[in-house]
Amino acid sequence: ERFRLKDEQLAQEKQYNSLIKKASSELSAKKYEQSRASFSAAAEIRPDDTVIKAKLAEIDAILLDITAKQKEQGERMARFDALMAQARQHNKGGLGGQALAAVNEALAIQESSKEAKNLKKEIEARIQAGNKEAIAQSEKRTEFDQAVAIADQLFSEEKWKESRTGYLSAQKILKEEQHPNDRIALIDQKLKNQADLAAELAKKEQEYKKALSAGQKAIDGGNWDLAKKELTVAAIIKPDEEEPKKLLAQIDDHTALLAEKEKEAMKKAVQLAAMINAGKASIQAGNLEQAGTVVNEALALSPDNSEVKALKAALDKGNAA
Repeated sequence: ERFRLKDEQLAQEKQYNSLIKKASSELSAKKYEQSRASFSAAAEIRPDDTVIKAKLAEIDAILLDITAKQKEQGERMARFDALMAQARQHNKGGLGGQALAAVNEALAIQESSKEAKNLKKEIEARIQAGNKEAIAQSEKRTEFDQAVAIADQLFSEEKWKESRTGYLSAQKILKEEQHPNDRIALIDQKLKNQADLAAELAKKEQEYKKALSAGQKAIDGGNWDLAKKELTVAAIIKPDEEEPKKLLAQIDDHTALLAEKEKEAMKKAVQLAAMINAGKASIQAGNLEQAGTVVNEALALSPDNSEVKALKAALDKGNAA
């Protein structure tokens, strides 16, 4: 047992040393989260180790400082963006001094900003009243902004081709500006989507016309089942079109009428068969007067029926006898 405990202690000591080495290496590499995890694992082996506690406290302080700096950096960048917006607004309004002050304050926050440096150059160039190139640049910027404003308005109205022409004009004025390039790419995609949609609609239109034409031809040819099938396809393709619905309603009316006629014909056939049987029975029984009444009713119901004619001939023969 003593040897087993000693082995466990040696294993823990080895694990502890490994964790301390790993944690120290991670701390040196500024991998603070990983280092903290390693030191915490070592603390589970030696909970009372003051060195580990000190290291964990040191790392926590570093992480807290990093968080604070990140927050401060975020606030500084928000202030930077606000100052840049002010500088642009003042510069556009001809307030060169205020624009320069705002951009200088922005550069104090982010001195390496290429955007801020370029804006400062633009402001300083505009301040120099005699600098024709700065004036020309300002005029180009105004011309560019006007072209973009018109193109943006057309874009918002989904007039894609017209807005694309506007962005191309703006692109020629200030080639380095990205906004027209982005909008042109977006418009090209929308136009492609429109073309794809137009092709799909054209295909559906062709299928609709084909089904509608086939349905009408089937109606003309009396093929009501085929007509209903084709017109149903047309109605599915264009559910808002009235023509297929109207023709389908006509087919339904015709089908209902045929069914009613078939029902009447069946009823008439049953009545006629009963009359013929009754007439035959009356003739066989010698009741010619009753047979005459039945035959007359049968002739009124179906004057061209061969069985009725035969029954009439049998009745006439009986009367003659």
